[in-house]
Amino acid sequence: MVMFTLSTKQIDIAKLNLSRNSIEDLPLQLSSCASRETLNLSRNKIKVWPNVILKSLQNLVCLKLDSNPLIKIPSDGFEAASKLQILDLSGNAGCLPEYPSFSIDAVTRIVFEASTRYLLPFLF
Repeated sequence: MVMFTLSTKQIDIAKLNLSRNSIEDLPLQLSSCASRETLNLSRNKIKVWPNVILKSLQNLVCLKLDSNPLIKIPSDGFEAASKLQILDLSGNAGCLPEYPSFSIDAVTRIVFEASTRYLLPFLF
């Protein structure tokens, strides 16, 4: 497990790329920047959907969680991400909830690849 520490100072970072870092658990400090627009967590070891962090990132436009061993996205997983436009969950087959209670109306680009079969029932 790779551990990392973020400064307790608030730094206004709109785009954050933490891809390819073998991250398993996200530190709560990630939620301290409410103006964050892009969060790239691709190719890590994240198994648990970062619900607490995503709820605080209300300006998030791009979320990349591809190639993580996500187990399941909770039905309220996108509740606070109303501005989300780009969502990449490719390489996470089977992680989408069967009956989601979230809306992804604003999303203009979705990348699911192996997960596409789970997306279609609730897109329309």
